Amino acid sequence: AYLNHTHADGYYFLAALDVHKNQFVASWNRYNDLIDSTKNKPVIHLGYNYLFDKNRVKLMADNGFQIIDHKLANGVFILQFQLFFR
Repeated sequence: AYLNHTHADGYYFLAALDVHKNQFVASWNRYNDLIDSTKNKPVIHLGYNYLFDKNRVKLMADNGFQIIDHKLANGVFILQFQLFFR
């Protein structure tokens, strides 16, 4: 993004391993935003999905965190139930 002569950008890598109804997911992303006080360190996500009905009904667990000054920071855990109708 380019806003007021400044540039924000980012990128990510995503890997998934499907084992029957189990899906293991890992991602690494990095964003450079326009807020000076933000620590633009990479965010690492480790997740697990259980696929009840292929990809139409699933339970997702995701754990995300950053490593800042050799310590875990900004941790988040997300649990979702997803249901798709089409």
